[in-house]
Amino acid sequence: MFIKNSANSHGWVNPRDVEAIWKDQPGTYTALSYCWGKGNPDPLLLTQDNYHSFKDNISWDRLPRLFQDAIKITSHLGVDYIWIDSLCIVQDDKQDWEIESQNMASIFENAHITIVAASAPNPETPILRRRAQSEEKVKFHFTEKDHSQSYLFSRLITPEDMFNLYPIKVKQVSSRGWREVLYQRGWTFQEDLLARRTIHYLPQRVVWECRMLHDDERQLLGNRRFPKSLDQTVWTWREFVKAYTYRDLTYISDKLPAISGIANMVSQQTGDEYLAGLWRRSLVSDLGWQFAYSSTAERTCPPRQYIAPSWSWASVATRQAIGYSGETILNTLATVIDADVTLKGRNRFGEVSDGFVQLRGFIREIKLYRKDISELFEADFPGCQVTAGSLHFSADMGICSGDGLLESGAIIPTVCRRYADAKCKPIPGKNAYLGVFLVILYETSECITGLVLGRSPRVRGAYERLGLLEFDPRDFETVMQLAIESTITIV
Repeated sequence: MFIKNSANSHGWVNPRDVEAIWKDQPGTYTALSYCWGKGNPDPLLLTQDNYHSFKDNISWDRLPRLFQDAIKITSHLGVDYIWIDSLCIVQDDKQDWEIESQNMASIFENAHITIVAASAPNPETPILRRRAQSEEKVKFHFTEKDHSQSYLFSRLITPEDMFNLYPIKVKQVSSRGWREVLYQRGWTFQEDLLARRTIHYLPQRVVWECRMLHDDERQLLGNRRFPKSLDQTVWTWREFVKAYTYRDLTYISDKLPAISGIANMVSQQTGDEYLAGLWRRSLVSDLGWQFAYSSTAERTCPPRQYIAPSWSWASVATRQAIGYSGETILNTLATVIDADVTLKGRNRFGEVSDGFVQLRGFIREIKLYRKDISELFEADFPGCQVTAGSLHFSADMGICSGDGLLESGAIIPTVCRRYADAKCKPIPGKNAYLGVFLVILYETSECITGLVLGRSPRVRGAYERLGLLEFDPRDFETVMQLAIESTITIV
């Protein structure tokens, strides 16, 4: 969208008054990060039907209040262009959406400034408003020792200010203490993280942030320093994933696309191959993810909708931060033979329709039974005396009895993930079920980590992930007594 003059001096935004910019020539523009909101019956969207009319002009009065404010801010900053996703991406064109979603990294990274409308729950809510009297600064004049005149500003301290007394060491986009809805949305995670410069419009203050400086007009401890660039390490990506998976998505199918911009950037920096949220070079350790459930009630059973292979954290349609088993791997006990994903569209960091990992490692059958009426489960090793306290099984989601497919096509009882719309019976309490397997991944200083698998109900001879099992290294020999080295495929 092109802004010719100040918002006060024209009646519409006329894209015919444009300036040609070559592909490799940097342009100066702002980008708007905002909430689309819910229940808006008539949102202003660029579609295939209005594409040509929008190229002609867009009436100023037709723009939502938030868009008007963002344009005013852009114009006041002396910038001629603004990027707003709903007006710059053809919303009903799947191909255009896939291409632009992959370009999100460069869009927000190259924006001169990103305007974050944190105080607006939807586009109809303005972010420019007059402050309440209690929010106004009070100016105090005083005389310095050299008799020069100076002044300072002060304002009332609120409970939120007291929270901000505690500084942060690095840029943590998930835990600044800001409670606005925008910071809980999945799509805005990468917008915030990738932006070079950001102006946050919060309900009671404005915050400036860039890769070197954080300046909050109500921050009592002053400026805070941030890293200049993204770290090119596995640890950094996992920190991104931990923060991102705690955010909301209106459409669960956006789980991979909404972080594809960051994945694209990491891939460019490392040269690594992206596999539905995991990376080929660190695939064995990446498989050691687990959801950090704080209560059994949060282990929801979503409707069945294919988002990613079961071995990917993106396959679980739950808003819950994930963690990884063990920080330092002492010994890798599995080898990746092959791995690949089938893309659903053109964005190689976006949606997938299938995928597999072929592992060579030690595998054995285990018994899985329900401990009580909760969604907590225990694993036991047939024929072995293993202290229950040394085992920790973390289920990715609810599980139930089901049918798996052998290589021959024969159907065999197994355990599978439980979906809200699936017809399966929960595992009865205290009854052990076979058709459950453990494949050892790696050893850390604290534990040995493995994947708990069931036979796949859709791919012959393959397995699907059920959860993660950790046990004491002292029990390793006992566990390995019945294990065999084999090559398996997880889908």
